Amino acid sequence: MNRPLPAASPLWDEVVLVVGTRRWDGRRSTAERLAEGLADHAAVLVVIPERRGKGRDGEHPLRVVGPHLAQVAVPAGTVGAWPGLASFDAARAGRTIRRALVELGSPTVRAVVVTSPTAALDAVDADVRVFVASDDLLDGWTARSRRPRVVEHELNRTQRWADIVIAGSPTLAAAIGGAGSDPVVVPDGVDDAAFAPRRPPATGAPVAGFVGDLAADVDLNALEAVADRGHELLLVGRGPRRPYPAALAQLLRRPNVEWVGPRPRDEIPELVARCRVGLVPLVDSPYTRARLPLDALVHLAAGQPVVGTRCEPVRWLRARGRGRRSWLGDGSGSLRSADVVGADEPGGFADLVERRLAVPPGAAAVDRRRRFAWDHRWSVRAAEVAALIGVGRPDVVESAR
Repeated sequence: MNRPLPAASPLWDEVVLVVGTRRWDGRRSTAERLAEGLADHAAVLVVIPERRGKGRDGEHPLRVVGPHLAQVAVPAGTVGAWPGLASFDAARAGRTIRRALVELGSPTVRAVVVTSPTAALDAVDADVRVFVASDDLLDGWTARSRRPRVVEHELNRTQRWADIVIAGSPTLAAAIGGAGSDPVVVPDGVDDAAFAPRRPPATGAPVAGFVGDLAADVDLNALEAVADRGHELLLVGRGPRRPYPAALAQLLRRPNVEWVGPRPRDEIPELVARCRVGLVPLVDSPYTRARLPLDALVHLAAGQPVVGTRCEPVRWLRARGRGRRSWLGDGSGSLRSADVVGADEPGGFADLVERRLAVPPGAAAVDRRRRFAWDHRWSVRAAEVAALIGVGRPDVVESAR
Protein backbone atom coordinates (compact mmCIF):
# COMPACT_ATOMS: atom_id res chain seq x y z
CA MET A 1 0.00 0.00 0.00
CA ASN A 2 1.43 3.37 -1.01
CA ARG A 3 2.02 6.05 1.57
CA PRO A 4 0.56 9.50 0.95
CA LEU A 5 2.74 12.01 -0.85
CA PRO A 6 5.20 13.74 1.49
CA ALA A 7 4.11 16.81 3.34
CA ALA A 8 5.67 20.13 2.37
CA SER A 9 9.30 20.11 3.46
CA PRO A 10 12.37 22.11 2.44
CA LEU A 11 14.03 18.81 1.50
CA TRP A 12 11.47 18.27 -1.26
CA ASP A 13 12.34 21.59 -2.93
CA GLU A 14 15.10 19.63 -4.66
CA VAL A 15 15.58 15.94 -5.24
CA VAL A 16 18.35 13.45 -6.00
CA LEU A 17 17.39 10.96 -8.69
CA VAL A 18 18.99 7.52 -8.22
CA VAL A 19 18.59 5.22 -11.22
CA GLY A 20 18.80 1.58 -10.17
CA THR A 21 19.37 -1.54 -12.20
CA ARG A 22 17.37 -4.15 -10.24
CA ARG A 23 14.06 -4.36 -8.48
CA TRP A 24 14.18 -4.11 -4.69
CA ASP A 25 13.62 -7.81 -4.14
CA GLY A 26 15.54 -8.51 -0.96
CA ARG A 27 19.03 -8.36 -2.43
CA ARG A 28 20.67 -5.10 -1.42
CA SER A 29 21.99 -3.37 -4.53
CA THR A 30 24.26 -0.35 -4.54
CA ALA A 31 21.41 1.81 -5.84
CA GLU A 32 19.16 0.79 -2.96
CA ARG A 33 21.79 1.41 -0.31
CA LEU A 34 22.71 4.77 -1.81
CA ALA A 35 19.09 5.86 -2.14
CA GLU A 36 18.30 5.03 1.47
CA GLY A 37 21.53 6.60 2.74
CA LEU A 38 21.17 9.78 0.69
CA ALA A 39 17.61 10.19 2.01
CA ASP A 40 19.21 11.33 5.29
CA HIS A 41 20.63 14.30 3.39
CA ALA A 42 18.13 15.12 0.66
CA ALA A 43 14.85 14.01 -0.85
CA VAL A 44 15.48 11.03 -3.11
CA LEU A 45 13.48 9.58 -5.99
CA VAL A 46 14.81 6.15 -6.96
CA VAL A 47 14.03 4.67 -10.37
CA ILE A 48 13.81 0.87 -10.53
CA PRO A 49 13.40 -1.29 -13.65
CA GLU A 50 10.14 -3.15 -14.17
CA ARG A 51 11.03 -6.05 -16.42
CA ARG A 52 7.39 -7.00 -16.81
CA GLY A 53 6.85 -3.58 -18.37
CA LYS A 54 4.39 -4.58 -21.10
CA GLY A 55 1.69 -2.14 -20.09
CA ARG A 56 1.03 1.42 -21.14
CA ASP A 57 2.80 4.42 -19.68
CA GLY A 58 1.16 5.46 -16.44
CA GLU A 59 0.74 1.92 -15.07
CA HIS A 60 3.79 2.32 -12.82
CA PRO A 61 2.68 4.73 -10.11
CA LEU A 62 4.88 6.69 -7.77
CA ARG A 63 5.34 5.11 -4.35
CA VAL A 64 6.50 6.98 -1.26
CA VAL A 65 8.47 4.53 0.89
CA GLY A 66 9.96 6.88 3.50
CA PRO A 67 9.82 10.48 4.78
CA HIS A 68 12.33 11.61 2.15
CA LEU A 69 12.36 8.60 -0.17
CA ALA A 70 10.11 7.75 -3.10
CA GLN A 71 10.40 5.27 -5.94
CA VAL A 72 8.95 4.86 -9.38
CA ALA A 73 9.10 1.75 -11.57
CA VAL A 74 10.06 2.29 -15.20
CA PRO A 75 9.54 -0.33 -17.91
CA ALA A 76 12.88 -1.85 -18.81
CA GLY A 77 13.98 -3.07 -22.20
CA THR A 78 16.86 -5.46 -22.78
CA VAL A 79 19.60 -6.13 -20.26
CA GLY A 80 22.18 -4.54 -22.54
CA ALA A 81 25.84 -5.53 -22.55
CA TRP A 82 25.98 -6.14 -18.81
CA PRO A 83 24.07 -9.32 -17.82
CA GLY A 84 21.58 -8.74 -15.01
CA LEU A 85 21.50 -4.98 -15.42
CA ALA A 86 18.43 -3.50 -17.05
CA SER A 87 18.51 -1.09 -19.94
CA PHE A 88 15.82 1.57 -20.20
CA ASP A 89 13.93 3.00 -23.13
CA ALA A 90 15.16 6.56 -22.61
CA ALA A 91 12.09 8.31 -23.99
CA ARG A 92 9.65 6.18 -22.00
CA ALA A 93 11.74 6.42 -18.86
CA GLY A 94 11.90 10.19 -19.20
CA ARG A 95 8.12 10.52 -19.44
CA THR A 96 7.56 8.30 -16.40
CA ILE A 97 10.18 10.09 -14.29
CA ARG A 98 8.91 13.55 -15.23
CA ARG A 99 5.36 12.58 -14.26
CA ALA A 100 6.65 11.36 -10.90
CA LEU A 101 8.48 14.63 -10.34
CA VAL A 102 5.29 16.58 -11.07
CA GLU A 103 3.43 14.48 -8.49
CA LEU A 104 6.18 15.35 -5.97
CA GLY A 105 5.65 19.06 -6.55
CA SER A 106 8.13 19.62 -9.40
CA PRO A 107 11.31 19.83 -7.29
CA THR A 108 14.64 20.82 -8.82
CA VAL A 109 16.71 17.75 -9.74
CA ARG A 110 19.93 18.39 -7.83
CA ALA A 111 21.69 15.28 -9.08
CA VAL A 112 21.17 12.17 -11.18
CA VAL A 113 23.05 9.10 -9.90
CA VAL A 114 23.30 6.04 -12.17
CA THR A 115 24.82 2.70 -11.18
CA SER A 116 25.11 1.14 -14.62
CA PRO A 117 26.38 2.29 -18.02
CA THR A 118 23.11 0.97 -19.45
CA ALA A 119 20.90 3.21 -17.30
CA ALA A 120 18.84 6.09 -18.71
CA LEU A 121 21.36 8.93 -18.77
CA ASP A 122 19.37 11.86 -20.14
CA ALA A 123 15.86 11.23 -18.81
CA VAL A 124 15.88 14.60 -17.01
CA ASP A 125 18.18 17.58 -16.66
CA ALA A 126 20.19 17.82 -13.44
CA ASP A 127 22.77 20.10 -11.83
CA VAL A 128 25.18 17.18 -11.20
CA ARG A 129 25.52 13.86 -13.02
CA VAL A 130 27.10 10.94 -11.14
CA PHE A 131 28.15 7.47 -12.27
CA VAL A 132 28.72 4.92 -9.48
CA ALA A 133 30.63 1.79 -10.52
CA SER A 134 30.25 -0.83 -7.80
CA ASP A 135 28.72 -4.29 -7.25
CA ASP A 136 25.94 -3.68 -9.77
CA LEU A 137 28.58 -3.16 -12.44
CA LEU A 138 30.75 -6.05 -11.25
CA ASP A 139 27.88 -8.49 -11.78
CA GLY A 140 28.44 -8.07 -15.50
CA TRP A 141 32.21 -7.81 -15.41
CA THR A 142 32.76 -11.05 -17.33
CA ALA A 143 30.77 -9.60 -20.23
CA ARG A 144 33.93 -7.76 -21.28
CA SER A 145 35.09 -10.96 -22.96
CA ARG A 146 31.78 -11.43 -24.79
CA ARG A 147 30.98 -7.98 -26.13
CA PRO A 148 34.10 -5.95 -25.41
CA ARG A 149 33.47 -3.18 -27.93
CA VAL A 150 29.91 -2.58 -26.75
CA VAL A 151 30.93 -2.67 -23.10
CA GLU A 152 33.83 -0.27 -23.61
CA HIS A 153 31.61 2.07 -25.62
CA GLU A 154 28.96 2.15 -22.88
CA LEU A 155 31.53 2.68 -20.13
CA ASN A 156 33.23 5.51 -21.99
CA ARG A 157 29.91 7.14 -22.93
CA THR A 158 28.72 7.06 -19.32
CA GLN A 159 31.96 8.48 -17.98
CA ARG A 160 31.91 11.31 -20.52
CA TRP A 161 28.32 12.03 -19.46
CA ALA A 162 29.17 12.11 -15.73
CA ASP A 163 30.48 15.09 -13.80
CA ILE A 164 31.57 12.74 -11.00
CA VAL A 165 32.63 9.09 -11.31
CA ILE A 166 32.68 6.98 -8.14
CA ALA A 167 34.28 3.53 -8.00
CA GLY A 168 33.84 0.86 -5.34
CA SER A 169 37.54 -0.02 -5.14
CA PRO A 170 40.95 1.24 -6.31
CA THR A 171 41.19 -1.69 -8.73
CA LEU A 172 37.83 -0.90 -10.27
CA ALA A 173 38.74 2.79 -10.47
CA ALA A 174 41.87 1.90 -12.43
CA ALA A 175 39.94 -0.47 -14.71
CA ILE A 176 37.25 2.03 -15.69
CA GLY A 177 39.33 5.17 -15.52
CA GLY A 178 39.46 5.70 -19.26
CA ALA A 179 37.65 8.42 -21.16
CA GLY A 180 39.55 11.03 -19.17
CA SER A 181 37.69 10.42 -15.89
CA ASP A 182 39.35 10.43 -12.46
CA PRO A 183 37.14 8.19 -10.30
CA VAL A 184 36.70 8.86 -6.59
CA VAL A 185 36.96 5.64 -4.54
CA VAL A 186 34.06 5.06 -2.14
CA PRO A 187 34.12 1.41 -0.98
CA ASP A 188 31.16 -0.70 0.02
CA GLY A 189 29.93 -0.40 3.58
CA VAL A 190 28.01 -2.52 6.04
CA ASP A 191 24.33 -1.89 6.69
CA ASP A 192 23.70 0.13 9.85
CA ALA A 193 21.16 -2.53 10.85
CA ALA A 194 24.08 -4.90 11.52
CA PHE A 195 24.70 -2.99 14.76
CA ALA A 196 21.13 -3.24 16.08
CA PRO A 197 20.70 -5.10 19.41
CA ARG A 198 19.84 -8.75 18.91
CA ARG A 199 19.49 -11.96 20.86
CA PRO A 200 22.66 -13.74 21.99
CA PRO A 201 23.69 -16.62 19.70
CA ALA A 202 22.42 -20.05 20.57
CA THR A 203 24.70 -22.31 22.53
CA GLY A 204 26.18 -25.40 20.94
CA ALA A 205 29.03 -26.26 18.63
CA PRO A 206 30.79 -23.14 17.30
CA VAL A 207 29.86 -22.26 13.74
CA ALA A 208 31.89 -20.78 10.88
CA GLY A 209 29.76 -18.71 8.52
CA PHE A 210 29.89 -17.41 4.98
CA VAL A 211 27.52 -14.68 3.76
CA GLY A 212 27.51 -14.17 0.01
CA ASP A 213 26.57 -15.75 -3.28
CA LEU A 214 27.96 -19.23 -3.92
CA ALA A 215 29.34 -18.08 -7.24
CA ALA A 216 32.40 -18.93 -9.29
CA ASP A 217 34.60 -16.61 -7.23
CA VAL A 218 34.11 -18.73 -4.07
CA ASP A 219 36.94 -21.12 -3.25
CA LEU A 220 34.98 -24.30 -2.58
CA ASN A 221 38.19 -26.16 -1.70
CA ALA A 222 38.67 -23.85 1.29
CA LEU A 223 35.12 -24.50 2.53
CA GLU A 224 35.56 -28.23 1.92
CA ALA A 225 38.72 -28.23 4.03
CA VAL A 226 36.84 -26.71 6.98
CA ALA A 227 34.01 -29.22 6.59
CA ASP A 228 36.57 -32.06 6.47
CA ARG A 229 37.60 -31.12 10.02
CA GLY A 230 34.03 -31.75 11.17
CA HIS A 231 33.21 -28.12 11.97
CA GLU A 232 29.74 -26.66 11.48
CA LEU A 233 29.40 -24.45 8.38
CA LEU A 234 26.57 -21.98 7.79
CA LEU A 235 26.20 -20.65 4.24
CA VAL A 236 23.88 -17.70 3.54
CA GLY A 237 23.25 -16.48 0.01
CA ARG A 238 22.20 -17.35 -3.48
CA GLY A 239 23.49 -20.40 -5.27
CA PRO A 240 24.16 -20.88 -8.98
CA ARG A 241 21.55 -22.14 -11.37
CA ARG A 242 20.96 -25.88 -11.35
CA PRO A 243 22.56 -28.23 -11.96
CA TYR A 244 25.10 -27.24 -9.33
CA PRO A 245 28.80 -27.86 -9.98
CA ALA A 246 29.82 -31.25 -8.61
CA ALA A 247 32.07 -29.74 -5.92
CA LEU A 248 29.28 -27.51 -4.61
CA ALA A 249 26.68 -30.28 -4.67
CA GLN A 250 29.04 -32.52 -2.69
CA LEU A 251 29.69 -29.76 -0.13
CA LEU A 252 25.98 -29.07 0.39
CA ARG A 253 25.25 -32.76 1.03
CA ARG A 254 27.51 -32.84 4.07
CA PRO A 255 25.64 -33.17 7.39
CA ASN A 256 27.73 -30.42 9.02
CA VAL A 257 26.98 -27.89 6.25
CA GLU A 258 23.78 -25.83 6.43
CA TRP A 259 22.83 -23.73 3.43
CA VAL A 260 19.84 -21.46 4.08
CA GLY A 261 19.86 -19.80 0.67
CA PRO A 262 19.21 -16.07 0.22
CA ARG A 263 17.56 -14.31 3.13
CA PRO A 264 15.94 -10.89 3.55
CA ARG A 265 18.33 -8.27 4.85
CA ASP A 266 16.62 -8.03 8.24
CA GLU A 267 17.35 -11.72 8.88
CA ILE A 268 21.08 -11.52 8.13
CA PRO A 269 22.20 -10.15 11.55
CA GLU A 270 20.42 -12.99 13.38
CA LEU A 271 22.03 -15.58 11.12
CA VAL A 272 25.48 -14.02 11.49
CA ALA A 273 25.00 -14.00 15.27
CA ARG A 274 24.99 -17.81 15.16
CA CYS A 275 28.61 -17.78 14.00
CA ARG A 276 31.89 -17.50 15.87
CA VAL A 277 34.09 -16.96 12.79
CA GLY A 278 33.35 -15.24 9.47
CA LEU A 279 34.74 -16.64 6.23
CA VAL A 280 35.94 -14.86 3.07
CA PRO A 281 36.91 -17.85 0.86
CA LEU A 282 37.46 -16.09 -2.47
CA VAL A 283 39.70 -17.05 -5.35
CA ASP A 284 42.16 -14.42 -6.51
CA SER A 285 40.84 -13.10 -9.82
CA PRO A 286 40.28 -9.76 -11.60
CA TYR A 287 36.69 -9.89 -10.35
CA THR A 288 37.57 -10.35 -6.68
CA ARG A 289 40.39 -7.82 -6.90
CA ALA A 290 37.81 -5.25 -7.97
CA ARG A 291 35.61 -5.95 -4.92
CA LEU A 292 35.99 -4.73 -1.37
CA PRO A 293 34.91 -6.67 1.72
CA LEU A 294 31.22 -6.02 2.38
CA ASP A 295 30.69 -9.65 3.46
CA ALA A 296 33.61 -9.54 5.90
CA LEU A 297 32.35 -6.30 7.44
CA VAL A 298 29.09 -8.02 8.37
CA HIS A 299 31.05 -10.43 10.59
CA LEU A 300 33.26 -7.70 12.05
CA ALA A 301 30.12 -5.74 12.90
CA ALA A 302 29.07 -8.79 14.94
CA GLY A 303 32.45 -8.78 16.70
CA GLN A 304 33.70 -11.93 14.98
CA PRO A 305 37.19 -12.64 13.59
CA VAL A 306 37.49 -13.14 9.85
CA VAL A 307 39.46 -15.85 8.04
CA GLY A 308 39.98 -15.50 4.32
CA THR A 309 42.06 -16.66 1.44
CA ARG A 310 44.86 -14.46 0.10
CA CYS A 311 42.52 -12.21 -1.84
CA GLU A 312 42.22 -8.46 -2.28
CA PRO A 313 39.32 -7.97 0.20
CA VAL A 314 41.40 -9.57 2.98
CA ARG A 315 44.51 -7.58 2.06
CA TRP A 316 42.47 -4.37 2.03
CA LEU A 317 40.96 -5.06 5.44
CA ARG A 318 44.33 -5.89 6.98
CA ALA A 319 45.86 -2.70 5.58
CA ARG A 320 42.96 -0.57 6.82
CA GLY A 321 43.05 -2.17 10.25
CA ARG A 322 46.70 -1.52 11.08
CA GLY A 323 46.12 1.56 13.16
CA ARG A 324 45.51 3.79 10.16
CA ARG A 325 42.71 6.26 9.75
CA SER A 326 39.68 4.25 8.65
CA TRP A 327 38.36 4.98 5.18
CA LEU A 328 35.79 7.79 5.43
CA GLY A 329 35.63 7.24 9.19
CA ASP A 330 37.00 9.10 12.19
CA GLY A 331 39.96 6.79 12.68
CA SER A 332 38.71 5.41 16.00
CA GLY A 333 38.49 1.82 14.78
CA SER A 334 41.56 -0.36 14.27
CA LEU A 335 42.19 -4.08 14.19
CA ARG A 336 44.84 -6.45 15.47
CA SER A 337 46.56 -8.77 13.04
CA ALA A 338 44.66 -11.79 14.38
CA ASP A 339 41.26 -10.20 13.70
CA VAL A 340 41.55 -10.66 9.92
CA VAL A 341 43.86 -13.36 8.57
CA GLY A 342 44.43 -15.02 5.22
CA ALA A 343 45.81 -18.36 4.06
CA ASP A 344 47.44 -19.44 0.80
CA GLU A 345 45.93 -22.91 0.54
CA PRO A 346 42.86 -24.84 1.83
CA GLY A 347 44.70 -26.68 4.62
CA GLY A 348 46.09 -23.47 6.05
CA PHE A 349 42.65 -21.87 5.75
CA ALA A 350 41.10 -24.70 7.76
CA ASP A 351 43.88 -24.44 10.37
CA LEU A 352 43.16 -20.74 10.91
CA VAL A 353 39.42 -21.35 11.15
CA GLU A 354 39.91 -24.20 13.60
CA ARG A 355 42.10 -22.13 15.92
CA ARG A 356 39.59 -19.26 16.02
CA LEU A 357 36.60 -21.54 16.54
CA ALA A 358 38.34 -22.87 19.64
CA VAL A 359 38.59 -19.42 21.26
CA PRO A 360 35.42 -18.03 22.89
CA PRO A 361 34.85 -14.36 22.00
CA GLY A 362 36.29 -11.86 24.47
CA ALA A 363 34.57 -8.57 25.20
CA ALA A 364 37.58 -6.44 24.25
CA ALA A 365 38.06 -8.21 20.91
CA VAL A 366 34.36 -7.99 20.07
CA ASP A 367 34.31 -4.27 20.85
CA ARG A 368 37.46 -3.63 18.78
CA ARG A 369 36.06 -5.33 15.69
CA ARG A 370 32.70 -3.60 16.01
CA ARG A 371 34.35 -0.18 16.33
CA PHE A 372 36.30 -0.84 13.14
CA ALA A 373 33.15 -1.88 11.25
CA TRP A 374 31.33 1.17 12.68
CA ASP A 375 33.64 3.40 10.62
CA HIS A 376 32.56 1.53 7.50
CA ARG A 377 28.76 1.83 7.75
CA TRP A 378 26.70 2.66 4.70
CA SER A 379 25.49 5.84 6.41
CA VAL A 380 29.11 7.04 6.42
CA ARG A 381 29.49 6.11 2.75
CA ALA A 382 26.27 7.94 1.89
CA ALA A 383 27.44 11.03 3.77
CA GLU A 384 30.57 11.13 1.63
CA VAL A 385 28.58 10.78 -1.60
CA ALA A 386 26.15 13.47 -0.42
CA ALA A 387 29.07 15.82 0.16
CA LEU A 388 30.50 15.04 -3.29
CA ILE A 389 27.25 15.99 -5.02
CA GLY A 390 26.64 19.00 -2.79
CA VAL A 391 23.64 17.90 -0.75
CA GLY A 392 25.39 16.93 2.47
CA ARG A 393 23.93 18.37 5.65
CA PRO A 394 26.79 18.98 8.14
CA ASP A 395 24.74 17.88 11.15
CA VAL A 396 23.91 14.51 9.53
CA VAL A 397 27.45 14.01 8.24
CA GLU A 398 28.85 14.47 11.74
CA SER A 399 26.28 12.15 13.31
CA ALA A 400 27.01 9.49 10.66
CA ARG A 401 30.70 9.59 11.53
